[in-house]
Amino acid sequence: MGNLLDIQNVSKTFYRGGDTVKALDGVSFSLERGTFAAVSGPSGSGKSTLLNIVGTLDRPDSGSVTLEGQGIDYFDEDKLEVIRANCFGFIFQNFNLIPVLSALENVEMPLY
Repeated sequence: MGNLLDIQNVSKTFYRGGDTVKALDGVSFSLERGTFAAVSGPSGSGKSTLLNIVGTLDRPDSGSVTLEGQGIDYFDEDKLEVIRANCFGFIFQNFNLIPVLSALENVEMPLY
């Protein structure tokens, strides 16, 4: 049985005005099913970019993302929506929460 998630040589660059920001540069790792992992680092180190790519909210410029043996990094948006609905859960740090609900109620909302 293979890994649940394989990230191989993933890179992502953003262009803002005249500035180039290389958020990820050749990131690779694998996670087996049942593994607990944490992503940590200083502000601006690429944590959010990495999680957005893993969660199919963004696409890498290069490299590969494989979920349960399927290369998902270049799926069309319809297939990615199915993966997001069935494989990932997101709680955003700064937005997308309903302010009148508690933290628990915000987490429960997608279940309805």
